Amino acid sequence: MLAVVSVLFVCVNLILPVRAEEPSESESDPDQIQMIDAVFDSKMTPQTLTLKTPFSDSFFCTPASEYNHQLCKASLGLMASSTRLLYNAEDRALDSNARQFLEDSGFSDIVTYDYDKTDGRYTIANTISHKTITDENGPFELIAIGIDGHGYTNEWESNFDIGTDTVHEGFADSCQKVYEHFLAYVEDHHLSGRMKVWITGFSRAAAISNVLGARLTESDRFTTDDVYVYTFATPRTTKDPKKGQYPNIFNIVGSTDPVPMVPFRDWGYSRYGTTFYTLAQETDSSWYRQAIDVSDVYWDLTGTEYTSIPEMNARIRLIMEYLYGICPTNEIYAKYLQEPLISIWENPSLTNLLKQVKDISENKELINDDNRADANDLMDFIMGMGADYILQSGGFRSLEDEPPAILNLIREHHPEIYIAWIYSTDDPEKIFSTKTAYTRLTMHGDISLNLYDGENGALLQTLHNDGSQEYYDDNLFIFAKKFSGQTVIILPRDRAYRLEVVSEKDQEVSLLEISFKTEELKANSYYSQTESMKAGESLSLDYSQYDSGAIESGIKPDYKVENTTDIRNARHNEEGDTSVNFEQGMFRSMPWKRVVLLITAEVILVAAAVILGITVLVCRNHIKVGIQEGFLPKSEPFIFLPVLFMVLAFALYVYYPIVNSVSTNLNWNLVCGSVITVLTSLSAWIYLKNCRSDLRDRVFAGIVILSVGIVMQMEFESIAPLVESVGFLFLAWGYLQKQKPLLWQILITAVLGVSMILFVLLYYHPKPLIFFYFCLYYLSSLSATVLSFLMPRRFRTGTLLLFLHTFVVLSFYLTGATNFQYWLCGLLYLTGIAYLIAGLQKPWRKKKIKKEVPAEPPAEAPAA
Repeated sequence: MLAVVSVLFVCVNLILPVRAEEPSESESDPDQIQMIDAVFDSKMTPQTLTLKTPFSDSFFCTPASEYNHQLCKASLGLMASSTRLLYNAEDRALDSNARQFLEDSGFSDIVTYDYDKTDGRYTIANTISHKTITDENGPFELIAIGIDGHGYTNEWESNFDIGTDTVHEGFADSCQKVYEHFLAYVEDHHLSGRMKVWITGFSRAAAISNVLGARLTESDRFTTDDVYVYTFATPRTTKDPKKGQYPNIFNIVGSTDPVPMVPFRDWGYSRYGTTFYTLAQETDSSWYRQAIDVSDVYWDLTGTEYTSIPEMNARIRLIMEYLYGICPTNEIYAKYLQEPLISIWENPSLTNLLKQVKDISENKELINDDNRADANDLMDFIMGMGADYILQSGGFRSLEDEPPAILNLIREHHPEIYIAWIYSTDDPEKIFSTKTAYTRLTMHGDISLNLYDGENGALLQTLHNDGSQEYYDDNLFIFAKKFSGQTVIILPRDRAYRLEVVSEKDQEVSLLEISFKTEELKANSYYSQTESMKAGESLSLDYSQYDSGAIESGIKPDYKVENTTDIRNARHNEEGDTSVNFEQGMFRSMPWKRVVLLITAEVILVAAAVILGITVLVCRNHIKVGIQEGFLPKSEPFIFLPVLFMVLAFALYVYYPIVNSVSTNLNWNLVCGSVITVLTSLSAWIYLKNCRSDLRDRVFAGIVILSVGIVMQMEFESIAPLVESVGFLFLAWGYLQKQKPLLWQILITAVLGVSMILFVLLYYHPKPLIFFYFCLYYLSSLSATVLSFLMPRRFRTGTLLLFLHTFVVLSFYLTGATNFQYWLCGLLYLTGIAYLIAGLQKPWRKKKIKKEVPAEPPAEAPAA
């Protein structure tokens, strides 16, 4: 399709030059060309903006098949003003901007549809009006249709509804609504005779305009010279082989705008008519020269700086590559992914999101051995992007603070960007490009880069190791940047370059090179190498100019790589492997499930900090009240450290399984378990050192031994139950010293012990050694728990929690450990220890004993 577009574009330039219309004698009259205010609300800024739009009836007196740059500008005005109001909606109608623009342009009988609707998968707002214009053939009715495709609740569902027909089903169904509105408008206003139609839209509305324009052009009522269609940021709409036979439809698309890339070209989708691509920093060396004028227009329009963020564009593109790897055809997408995505959009709750992701991941027909790597890489990459967004690393540092994150991610897909490009010049040849190829290089190591002209050898640009840059050509700005511990440079392949990589020290320098074509997902080629370089040594890479025709026809370029040093450990993937994560963020080497656990751990720690704060406040208040009521001496201190130690121990419990899954270092496991043991033991000692209870020594010994068992759990699992069993026996021994067991306690211990042992034998069939550990561990903890029934409440509660902790530990041996089990184990263990410690303290509150005052004897009755 791009080959056809390129040929058509060249033909148009040769036969009908695409440039600003030369003003005729009639147009020289300033009253003939008006400047109309197109008012619209911006999501990016956010504020209400005003665009000065040229408009003239003469725009429609030339054939629609001739591109008219001034009409393109006017179409942007109609498109922008047709969008619904976002701000000040209480004071004005949602369609007021569209009505005002059309009235100022001389249109009448303005009718708007569906501006007040807030829901519906196929809801599409549109404005229809008409005016009478006279050309050399007489009068005709010009019908203007401005379409707005956003601002509802569920309109994005139609974007996901691709289907399997020739035309995107969601766009086709929405187009049908506008088509019915158009027919009703013509009938209601009794329009007849010669008619022409002017259609425009942006994004989803552009796709609908594209389909509607083709439908009207095919009708018997109109010809290709009667239907003027200008669309902007247009998604692909059709697989129709006749899609290029509509010379009156012009689609203006940003080369790096991610939205027009779907549905994927690799699925066979394209657009009706001719597509013009605006310049991109990635593909055009002349981008910077024109970007200066674009920046001026953008500033005048929005009051903010125009920025392009290639590293963010690359991230969005890579996500699409992974999606294509999972769904290589739109039939697979429609069968397995379409409805889950629509369901997530309808119900974005966390529960539904997790359910849909779970169902997708367990769908063996969708996720198979061929694409499982892509699915895992996709989740890794998305979670890494989430982490980078939170930490504001990578490309996220370049984003603006004002708009929401999703708007920043797709900042190339905004009307203001398209307006700035179209309005930056009256010569469209300066802003439209046929270049599609670029090469992205990612290098690791302490290096600096020198970029030279491939033809004359002139130095163009230098990137130093500290990230600073120098430019030697005022008209050239090649993207080169250091971030996330790597160096990235993007070379447009529309000219020849020579790149010199200079090592700053003796080191291994790795290089990953991937070449792309815009609007195609699969990489054109892939190359990587690792080079041992000495300080000051350089590596020279030569890049010849790509022939655009060769790129469009799918011919792979012939790389010319010349090195000043020998290339070692080099490999070339002819298949164009794109599953390589070429941007390594903080969590890029971690599986996505581990990243989810890490984020969950962060949430748990925040909750633990909140609980710590509440606990401190409650304890301080209890002591204060106890002192006021005389139950505690005024010198009673509040001890904060034990509370802090217990929270820190719990934090280690939370992080241990995650860090352990990253590092298998034995020393780390011992350190982690030892710190938990020390923190727990210190907490007990600080509280119990002044305790005079005869239970103190045995309970403290039990706590220390149980804590030592934690170290064993983390590294020496085979002996951990033996150690913890000794700790429970110390507790049981202490309880026996205070209270002899009763018959019912002995019976409960025997019945529960035998029942659980039989259950394990029948259902799990453990190995003999594990069975021995199970019996010892379970019976010792059960005995201590049953004996605690006659002890004070805090002893009962603490021992019971530790007993539940043993069930979690035993599940490690019978079914395998999960991260949730680790966290639950730590929570039960530390809470149980806390209750045991509190059980040895004197209660903070004592019941007041009311002194009984003897009643006064009844008075003797007076003598009669």
